[in-house]
Amino acid sequence: MLISSNSGLHSGRVGKERYTMFEALDFFHEVGFEAFDINFCATIYGVGDSKKQREYILDGDWQKNVYDIGNKAAALGIAINTSHLPFFKYASKESLPLYDYYQEMVFRSMEADAMLGVKWTVVHMTHDPQSTADYVRELCEYATPKKLGIAIENTTIPVEPLCEAIDILKGEGYLVGACYDTGHANVAGLDQREAITTLGNRLKMLHVHDNFGKDQHQAPFCGQIDWNDVMEGLAAINYTGDFNYEVNPAKIPECARKDYARYLIEVAKHLFTIYDKARL
Repeated sequence: MLISSNSGLHSGRVGKERYTMFEALDFFHEVGFEAFDINFCATIYGVGDSKKQREYILDGDWQKNVYDIGNKAAALGIAINTSHLPFFKYASKESLPLYDYYQEMVFRSMEADAMLGVKWTVVHMTHDPQSTADYVRELCEYATPKKLGIAIENTTIPVEPLCEAIDILKGEGYLVGACYDTGHANVAGLDQREAITTLGNRLKMLHVHDNFGKDQHQAPFCGQIDWNDVMEGLAAINYTGDFNYEVNPAKIPECARKDYARYLIEVAKHLFTIYDKARL
């Protein structure tokens, strides 16, 4: 497993403009991350919601921006295997005024993924398996021919409906799998090991974070999750994708950001020892 994090680990700041993804790559390289998960969620900020700081990578001459990001990551030896598509209420086509714009940015994000060689990109589950499959099918029709997998993320419900949605689309020949969010699973009160083994080989990527029963996106061991259960579950299914963090560092003072990031790397190495022991 490569040690990875969502790009927001460095870019997000309270009350200030985001650091660019180019700056984030330098930060990731300096502290020792091996992979970079591109978060496209903020590319739709600022339209209908001026309170959130926008990520500009997909604005203007965006193809050049993406090309430059890919070249810089390659030069730094950082893999870009995963991403997160813009997040909004996918099932609200008739009631969401900006739905068409948001959807356009989703497809622009997938085109960027294809340019970067991303393997799996995340979309959240809607409220039920069938509506999830109906929405994700449109994305898969674009992504699967480009060998870009769509990873559907568990929300704060059991994982069985997620499995059902994935199986519908896999049965139709699409490249689709699961993104397992440890924090969402904890909010739902799930047994981490059982949830992971239920997903089995559907599991293609991770969102790793901790909490105390609310979606707080804390670092591991800063909440109540049993990380032995998580790693033993991953070992049981022989998970080999990136170990990808989705923590929220926005309130961490900038003077402490590098130490915080290095803590995440050391924690990942520790968790890998649990994984390796469980596989023996």
